[in-house]
Amino acid sequence: MNIPPIRRILPAGVAGTAVMATPVCAAVCPKGIGNCTYPGRCMLFTDADGDRHCDFTLTDGGNTTPNVTASTGDPPSVVGTGVDTLSSFSQENTLAGSAGVLSVSPALLWVILFIVMNFMFLGAIYAGKTGFSRDLNRGTIALSSLFSLAISGIAVFFLTGNISLGSMGAVVYMLAGTVLATYVWSRGLMTKKTSLILLGVTTVFGFVFTAPLMPVYFYGLAAALGDIRAIAPGMAAIIILILLTFVTGRTFCAHICPVGTIQELASRIPGKKIQIQNRAAPQAVRLVVLAGVIAGIVYSVNLPAYSGVEAFFSFVLTTGFFVFAAILIVSIFVYRPFCRFICPFGVVFSAATAVGKTCIARTDACINCKKCEKVCPTGEAGPNERKPECYLCGRCIEVCPVEGALEFTDPVSRDIKKN
Repeated sequence: MNIPPIRRILPAGVAGTAVMATPVCAAVCPKGIGNCTYPGRCMLFTDADGDRHCDFTLTDGGNTTPNVTASTGDPPSVVGTGVDTLSSFSQENTLAGSAGVLSVSPALLWVILFIVMNFMFLGAIYAGKTGFSRDLNRGTIALSSLFSLAISGIAVFFLTGNISLGSMGAVVYMLAGTVLATYVWSRGLMTKKTSLILLGVTTVFGFVFTAPLMPVYFYGLAAALGDIRAIAPGMAAIIILILLTFVTGRTFCAHICPVGTIQELASRIPGKKIQIQNRAAPQAVRLVVLAGVIAGIVYSVNLPAYSGVEAFFSFVLTTGFFVFAAILIVSIFVYRPFCRFICPFGVVFSAATAVGKTCIARTDACINCKKCEKVCPTGEAGPNERKPECYLCGRCIEVCPVEGALEFTDPVSRDIKKN
């Protein structure tokens, strides 16, 4: 595949960086947790001064209440005034005295289980029990690794009851999972069955790890970029993910983000669907939401917290929980409403994909039957589209009558240049 000219990448890169680096008044906890001492609780945890308190916590003469506004009724894990707000996680208080054992053992167990499960999946593929070719090539190894990565991480949590993998586990699955899923797509192994299983596994992973990348992190990331010393590993991982999107397309949104996968599963529930083929409308709404989020950053108001994503994935019955539950119900009828209308990260990912390297594109085998265009839930299946809002749902490939007419490939060399 040809690499897109640098002039096509730079505009989105500059725009994305400018948005993410919006100046703010102060760096505050993106979740509204005051005096947080637990690195595993949040992938944006930063402790530059070594006091075991997150640097996003604002303090004023001993007052640990953060100056941040979030939605009324959010759970203690979203809005709180001190370490007591995290009391539901009992393992947290034991980290200070035995950090060595607790921080290493779950990670080591994850590695061991990952290797064991990988051999098991590869054995099943070789035995012909999976429906895939028995040839153990790089594609099948990537597929096996993708499932093993998520399932072994979930298993570690249920085996140990330990949440110290929270931040690291989210980062590993976010980056490694995106790369592996992209490679599986490129080898033509992302079938409908495989996709549905992966959607389910990722959704469970999100409930265990409270969603690897939630919209609420946009607030903390933008705030941190106002103070470069506060770039935590989790924030660096998000920046890497944004850069990866130039190559992977919306693979993360499609298969690795639990907020997206649970909406995708809901969209598969039978029923009358409301098709919004006008792509300008969702994008316009999302830009308005983004403007509101940026304004909220300036005034220390964490608007993404109102979505209730964390409350929902934490099983905490608050106002936020029911807000996202309502959004999820809407997603049964309207395709991915949160991703397309609300998610602030969606704007950045969409811009990167628009000038990026890969998407589902037509090949010379296309007979122009337009079946793909009729089933595409976002109206992105046209012949000359860069598909910034393609969430790789695979519906176009499912209905395509010609094998090989649609491929996960370079849109510049296929769709755009061909026409």
